[in-house]
Amino acid sequence: MSKCVDVEHILDLLRRTDRADLVLLGLKMVEDVIRAAQAGEVASVRRGTWVHDGLDNPHGVDWMHCSMCGSRKPYVPAALTKFCPHCGAQMSIDEVSNGKDD
Repeated sequence: MSKCVDVEHILDLLRRTDRADLVLLGLKMVEDVIRAAQAGEVASVRRGTWVHDGLDNPHGVDWMHCSMCGSRKPYVPAALTKFCPHCGAQMSIDEVSNGKDD
């Protein structure tokens, strides 16, 4: 997982450091302050799209699936979700693939 830090927290630590020390120690001290800041773990975001599969038979249900995990659900444009309920991938609800270009 990637690490991120709170920039405002780092700036606050630098502001509380004696300015003479900052000038004398320069980059080494700034590096130490940044390394000392507590980092939070962040997960990468999985992104996918809904792929329109079409009808399963002439009088059947219109289907779509998640491009990341393949989970299927009925295709209802008004009910497109921002996340796949199965794998949690963030979905682009502005576009739905027709499944022919995949």
